[in-house]
Amino acid sequence: ALANQCPFGVLVLGMDQLIHSANGPARALLESGQVMTQSQNRLVISQSNDALRFQVALHAVLAHPGNGNRAIAISAADGRPLLITISRMAHVVDEARACVIITRPSMMAEQDISPLAEHFSLTPVETRLVSQLVKGLSLQDAAAVLQLKVQTSRTYLKQIFQKTGTHRQVELMQLMQNGALPAL
Repeated sequence: ALANQCPFGVLVLGMDQLIHSANGPARALLESGQVMTQSQNRLVISQSNDALRFQVALHAVLAHPGNGNRAIAISAADGRPLLITISRMAHVVDEARACVIITRPSMMAEQDISPLAEHFSLTPVETRLVSQLVKGLSLQDAAAVLQLKVQTSRTYLKQIFQKTGTHRQVELMQLMQNGALPAL
C-alpha cells in the first residue's frame, strides 16, 4: 500500500526477473510496453543492450550481498532516460529479491543542488553543469546550454567526479537526487 503512494515505479524482482510485486506507476510503465513489459510475469526490457546491462546489474546485487546498490540509465522511446536503481532486499527468506526503483530524472522539478554543491566545494560552473545534468540533459547538450566546449565540460565533469567521490554520471545523478525522488 505504501509503494502505491510513491510517484515513481517500484518493482520487487527475483534473480530470474520474476515480478513479485509492482506499484501503480511501475504497472503503468509495464502496460505501456514502450520501455519494458512483462511476459509470463517476468520483467522484459525492450532494448537488448539495456536488457543485458540490467541483467548484469541485477545479478551483481543479488548474487553478492556485499556489492551494494547498482544504478543504470536506459533509454525510453521518447529519448529521455529512465534511471533504474537496484537494491537487495534484506530479510527475504525464500530467495534473494531486489527492490527496483524506476525514475525519470528529466521529469523532476527544478532541484536546488546548491547545498550539495557547497558541501562538495563545487565551483559555480561545476554547479551549473551538474544542474543541467540533473535535468536529464546529456553532457553535450549541457555544454551547449552553458556555452562550453564539450571537452571543457568533460574536464569539469572529471573534477566533479573527483570532488564527489563518484565515477560515473549515473552515480553522480543518484547522489544529487538522493533527497528527491522524481515521478515517472
